[in-house]
Amino acid sequence: MTANALQDIAKIEASLWAGADQLRANSKLTSYEYCMPVLGVIFLRHATNRYQAALAALAAIQADQATGKMPKRPLGKSDFIKRRALMLPEAARYDTLLRLPSETNLGSALVDAMNAIETDFEPLAGQHLCSEIRESVSPEGVDPHTPYIGLEHMPRRSISLNEWADVAQVTSNKSRFKAGEILFGKIRPYFHKVGVAFVDGVASSDTIVIRPISEELHGLVLMTVSSDAFIAVTAQQMKEGSKMPRADWKQMQTYPVPVPPLGLLQTFEGLIQPVVAQLKTLSFSNQKLRTARDLLLPRLMNGEPVV
Repeated sequence: MTANALQDIAKIEASLWAGADQLRANSKLTSYEYCMPVLGVIFLRHATNRYQAALAALAAIQADQATGKMPKRPLGKSDFIKRRALMLPEAARYDTLLRLPSETNLGSALVDAMNAIETDFEPLAGQHLCSEIRESVSPEGVDPHTPYIGLEHMPRRSISLNEWADVAQVTSNKSRFKAGEILFGKIRPYFHKVGVAFVDGVASSDTIVIRPISEELHGLVLMTVSSDAFIAVTAQQMKEGSKMPRADWKQMQTYPVPVPPLGLLQTFEGLIQPVVAQLKTLSFSNQKLRTARDLLLPRLMNGEPVV
């Protein structure tokens, strides 16, 4: 990388920080409200640059077609994908947004541009990083010692779900989950009760069970749904109940998450999973210590000898 290139990157970084300072100082928006639109604009600019570079490279093919050296055919999506670009529909090009009249609602235009890309590019259409698992079970239908995680067992602002009871203590139907899945307390989501399960079990019916669509996405999904920004947006969009407002899964699914390249994603996963594994080990150790405490403390209080 040349010195000029580094200077250009420094200028871009300074410009972005200046823009963020302006938004913080002169708008009523919080950072989680303006970060995604800003990232969307940056993405469209990059995608447009790639599109234009691919179009220039494809000019030679069009010239050969014009002279009869190659059979005439319209350019297709595969031509652009081979050149690491998307064949952007006109509505999704950055320069199209720049040409819009000043009275245009740019927020709606940006959403329309993103939707146009998703509609036109099949791998992005309807893509979700995770799904909600809905498997209702009756307490009578499972082993009475099956772990049960209720909202009362879920700590605030901690991804470590290290407490649970036995399902024998509950009577109504509950939601089944598996170790590694993510539990999201949907009553008053601003309580920030989100964590990863370390055991197979059942959870309160007021819990959303989340399963990433692949192992490589586990860390990204866990960090996203437990983030302050995600909790804040979910709390704003929650359904208003008679007494207890609840998180809306359909709205949660619309939260935009930039997905990094596979190599970077795997590196991130390699950083997150050892932390989760250590939390699991500590959780099981705590369970053993609690069991020992509950066994020995009454005997000590009664003056019984402990061997």
